[in-house]
Amino acid sequence: MNSYSLKDKILAKRRGFTLIELLVVITIITILTGISIVAYSRIQKNARDGKRKADLASVQNALELYYADNSGYPPTDQSADPPLLCAGSPETGPLCTLKPNYSQDIPKDPLGESRGYFYSADTADPLSQHYTLWTKMEISSSGNDISQCYFYANHSSWFDAPLANWYCVSF
Repeated sequence: MNSYSLKDKILAKRRGFTLIELLVVITIITILTGISIVAYSRIQKNARDGKRKADLASVQNALELYYADNSGYPPTDQSADPPLLCAGSPETGPLCTLKPNYSQDIPKDPLGESRGYFYSADTADPLSQHYTLWTKMEISSSGNDISQCYFYANHSSWFDAPLANWYCVSF
């Protein structure tokens, strides 16, 4: 009498995976890949937003050094579009005067000049006593949104919605 059972004979013939097993594994891998891509994208946006905040802090430090030497902050032309810190070729902008004495380089947005860092100062004095720095974040700014900062002219057209994505620092 043969010691193999019917179950053993069926298992002996099976050498690979069934189509259903392969589809289940492929589906699981696809779902995990999709979740990873979304998480990675959010991590990149958070990192760029963190760099933007650090860049504005760096500009603030340079402005304080400028203020210590000049008893005021650089003025801006409020009639123009929102003034970029220092951009273009050749570089122009209200804060280009900070180079090289107060800052080695004026930071640029991680995504390039299509976005930017902006500066506005009180123009009543040649040397302003107050300023606002701002930039657009990729994720909600979680505090310091544009409604909490003071602007020296009414330039609501500078900001597109949602306002919570704008980050600003005023002094």
